[in-house]
Amino acid sequence: MKQLFLYLGLTFCTAQLNAQIVSGDLLIEGRKLASPVQFELEESVEGAIYFELAVNRTGKVTGARYLSEKSILISTPAQMRAKNYVMGIKFEPGTYYPEFHHCVVKLNLKLKKAE
Repeated sequence: MKQLFLYLGLTFCTAQLNAQIVSGDLLIEGRKLASPVQFELEESVEGAIYFELAVNRTGKVTGARYLSEKSILISTPAQMRAKNYVMGIKFEPGTYYPEFHHCVVKLNLKLKKAE
């Protein structure tokens, strides 16, 4: 019984770490982020925005395609800032990965706090 709880706990923690990497081969094969990433941005609008990323063998994001059918966003400038943000994400390198590894990520946009 203890093993079952340990397994469920580890599965839950792993799911939480990759909670904003929604789907794709990169997630399935367990490729990790090179450094911690906040999947939340402060913007003038609230919403969620999805991108399909292409990651090369060195771990660099080489392309980000905006997924309008999944995203909840009204502001084009916020969309461009989000795209620039995801283009800076780094993943672990490896020659054993495909030339271009794909995944879908979700960014949560929250309202900027008034100062």
